[in-house]
Amino acid sequence: EFAKSVRDEIRQWQWIAVDHKDWDATGKRSVKECRERVRKADALIVIVAHRYGWVPSEEEEGDARTSITQLEVQWARAVPIPVLSYIVNDNAPWPPDQIEGYVDPKVKKSLEAFKQELRKDCVGFFSDPSSLRGMVARNLVEKLGPLKLGVSTSVMQNFFRTLEKK
Repeated sequence: EFAKSVRDEIRQWQWIAVDHKDWDATGKRSVKECRERVRKADALIVIVAHRYGWVPSEEEEGDARTSITQLEVQWARAVPIPVLSYIVNDNAPWPPDQIEGYVDPKVKKSLEAFKQELRKDCVGFFSDPSSLRGMVARNLVEKLGPLKLGVSTSVMQNFFRTLEKK
């Protein structure tokens, strides 16, 4: 629901949201495909709540310790491209069955360390999809600028007026 909200906002502005759910099979290994797509992006948006996510094994070209999301952040910073990270508010309601750390304490430790790393330059904290959606659009414009995004000044002024009304 949160990722969909962000994708919808990005696409509403006629920007291209690249999401692994939209990928066709390429025959490339997943980790390699993710790395190539991150390196071609103008920005990386990272949404972190209560899941650390898939940890690729060494056979899958990972290190068997680091989640694919954390790897993507490392790759983006190495290029460098802007990383816009959003972390769920600690007091936001969340279904217990969607909190990975309840099942595996080791995962909880990895997730908390990753969140701590992201907090160094986190651009926002969210509680619901609508709060996240507005922040992402504003931050993309602020980080990349209207010219890079292909948006006119008048469109940007309307955009910020719309956000202020929300």
